[in-house]
Amino acid sequence: MDLRATILGSADTPVDVVDVPEWGVKVGVKSMSAAARSTVMELAQGSTEGLNATQVQAMWGETLVACLVDPDTQQPIFTADDMDALMDKSAAVIERLWQQCFTNSGMTEEAAGEAGKDS
Repeated sequence: MDLRATILGSADTPVDVVDVPEWGVKVGVKSMSAAARSTVMELAQGSTEGLNATQVQAMWGETLVACLVDPDTQQPIFTADDMDALMDKSAAVIERLWQQCFTNSGMTEEAAGEAGKDS
């Protein structure tokens, strides 16, 4: 196999299984793809006056749709059609899962600081 095929065929999005007792389930949380991350980052930019509620909900929804998978099949749990319904769920649960998605995707302040350090 050549280098290109090896890279494109690699399984580089490991999945952490997270217990969600409020929902009575465990979900898989994977890293965002580069495309999904760019969409979320665009939503996170907001305006000079900060994000409004609609932008925050879109960012949360896009993140969860991109990252939450069935822990057994690795298939996405939600689609874009589910984002409004997800925003009706517990804010505490959504925030906790969103934070896990960001952590798994290397989007924490700590990860950003590490990326900026000289090697």
